[in-house]
Amino acid sequence: MLTYKIGGNIHDLNIFLLNNNFYTKKQELLNQIDNIYKNEYVNEFIKLLMFNEKNYNSDFYKSICSLGITYLFVVSGLHINLILFPIRKLFKNKPYPYYIFSILFCFFYSYLLNYSISILRILFSNLILLIFKKKLNNFISTIISGWILLLIFSKEIYSASYIMSYLCTLLIIWLTTKIKNKFLLLFLINVLCFLLTIPIILNFNKRINIFIFFYNILFTNIISFVYIYLLIFAFIPPFAEINSKIILFIQNLIEITNVTSIFIEIPRTFTWSNSVYFSTLLGIFVFFNKKN
Repeated sequence: MLTYKIGGNIHDLNIFLLNNNFYTKKQELLNQIDNIYKNEYVNEFIKLLMFNEKNYNSDFYKSICSLGITYLFVVSGLHINLILFPIRKLFKNKPYPYYIFSILFCFFYSYLLNYSISILRILFSNLILLIFKKKLNNFISTIISGWILLLIFSKEIYSASYIMSYLCTLLIIWLTTKIKNKFLLLFLINVLCFLLTIPIILNFNKRINIFIFFYNILFTNIISFVYIYLLIFAFIPPFAEINSKIILFIQNLIEITNVTSIFIEIPRTFTWSNSVYFSTLLGIFVFFNKKN
């Protein structure tokens, strides 16, 4: 059960959520999905992609875990940035309306998803930038937001998803300030994020898909489009048939890529080797940062 501690008091967020309109609204939306989409796979796909409703025992969830693309199907900073990107462009010369909108939107969406850490990260980062009037850059605001979240949700320091999310976010922010070529940037993000998180991944899964880089690039574009598309059309019944066909096409693609995948088994890593590994990556980062 998700809890956080402030001033010695434990607050049960789940009990609070059961008594608010946001949580009730989420249940209403999930019920709408059940009424519109009778196909089990389509139903699960939409609930996972839009509301983080996971079924760890389903074949679908196991398939995306096997491909190493689970993060694309769980609402995170990637998905929120897809929504906020056009708003940010619209208010390019007037950033404060954008920050206010993004803070309110992230608060609502995170509330809807039972306080999603990834969305709260964006909320706090934008709140910090708003308060300090952009005197801080995105890298620093993200670090500060991470510390704030750890103070609120102290148990998240043991969460692999939290650690990987922040490591990758900081890496991506740093890369975007150094690399201007979009294709090179996309390639480096996939490769370096994998290298950065591989010791953590190996604690849960010893089998690594050798095509993981290719699949990440392929499915990132597909799922990004489908996510925005479903936000607009998922709850419009006349579009249910075409929505189902799109999702079932992706299902077939996932099945094909799973069948054609090649996996390698990697031995369990030890604490000392992880320390050496991350120290080496940190040394490389410091070297190139000073060089540039």
